Amino acid sequence: MNKVKQFKSWKAFDKAKEKDGIAYTARVGHIEASPAELVRLFGKPLKSDGYKTSGEYLFKIHDRYITLYDWKRTSLYDDSLPSPADYWKNEERVILNVGSQHLEHDSGYTVYLLLDLIQARRAELKAKENVA
Repeated sequence: MNKVKQFKSWKAFDKAKEKDGIAYTARVGHIEASPAELVRLFGKPLKSDGYKTSGEYLFKIHDRYITLYDWKRTSLYDDSLPSPADYWKNEERVILNVGSQHLEHDSGYTVYLLLDLIQARRAELKAKENVA
């Protein structure tokens, strides 16, 4: 995967749903990542259900929609956990869920696509820093 521009990422879930007829995704795996780094890479996450999840990213990579989201990790779900604002500022790696319409039969490939996108975005931003 050579260019991040080939991927589509929406900041408005409703528009993406309207445009491409998205069905909701289901969990197919997880990754470890820093929420703060994800914000630097892709901007603020979309608001989510406001209870079990505080934010999510929605990507279209090739023919599939992939979501990346926290699950029961903030004070929205349990008062003893960090607030959503603090959670998304966290620099430590945490487990985030990966969702897809393509279920278990190719969950490894879905996670691979997402990790590849993250690596490509890191490289793109580092190249921009080196130019500046």
